Amino acid sequence: MKLAVDVGYGYTKALAETGRRASFPSACSPAPPDMAPGVFAAIPHRAELIRGGKAERYLVGEAALRSRTAAVTLAREKPAQVHDTLLLTAAYLAGAGRGTALAVGLPLAYYRTQRQALGARLAALAAQVSVDGGPPREIDFSGGVRVVPQGAGVVLAEPRLPDGLVGVIDVGHHTTDYLLIEVRGGQPLPLLDYCGSVEAGAHLVAAAVAREFASQTGAPLDLAEAAQITDWVRQGQPVTYDGRPLDLTAAYQTACQEVGRLIAHRVLAQWGGRARLAREVLLAGGGALLLEDALRAELPAARLVADPVYANCRGYLAAI
Repeated sequence: MKLAVDVGYGYTKALAETGRRASFPSACSPAPPDMAPGVFAAIPHRAELIRGGKAERYLVGEAALRSRTAAVTLAREKPAQVHDTLLLTAAYLAGAGRGTALAVGLPLAYYRTQRQALGARLAALAAQVSVDGGPPREIDFSGGVRVVPQGAGVVLAEPRLPDGLVGVIDVGHHTTDYLLIEVRGGQPLPLLDYCGSVEAGAHLVAAAVAREFASQTGAPLDLAEAAQITDWVRQGQPVTYDGRPLDLTAAYQTACQEVGRLIAHRVLAQWGGRARLAREVLLAGGGALLLEDALRAELPAARLVADPVYANCRGYLAAI
């Protein structure tokens, strides 16, 4: 089968050619013993990987965010153990097995230096995987591994593009990839001098929420806690501290506007005068859902693509 996996700094997404998909926060931690199996509803996910005859058990996604040992990284290169655990869990949930053909992405800023090492490592990756008590399944990627630049997947996923200049802004958790392409007869030709990455993304919104939380409570938040509380605020869920309700909505909304403007200005600085010649600017990535209003205020030709969270995955599949 063909499978696309996007291991982002905020979320891991997987999309199979069958249409089966998975999405969860990019966090994992060692799994402690379940002290009361079957008593409480299980928070997804609990993953068991058997590699080289050795069993490894992890909390992944939402379950990991609730662990004090959660591994959440904003480093340029995710630790292989964290990355591969997230990828194998997503692959299992999307139905992968032996002989899977895999496509993954890398931010443009890291693509040139990391793509070969990542592709070789994933081609050798194999494990027996079980998630949330499901039947164990052997997973490997002997069907081939393709590493695609993030943002390029958005272009590949678009069914029709107008002739002329088209921009892409793919807002992730930590990085934002941008591309400027010239479309001729429906064929995209990237203008390489106008493509790259900026190290700014949705995590800056979580950082602002964390600062406001600390201002109101005097208590700091770690990365996993800040991400979770920001998600609560986004969904309109109440946030309390020591039984006292906190109002973080204004800080969240202000941060979305400021971060959206920051990203737009950095991209516009790279595109220069050509930005105003773009027929349209495609907004993609989970971060674009948060920052759409601010980005469109700075980029009148911008539009949110269909299914923006999975836009790269859809393009990765097309590249296999």
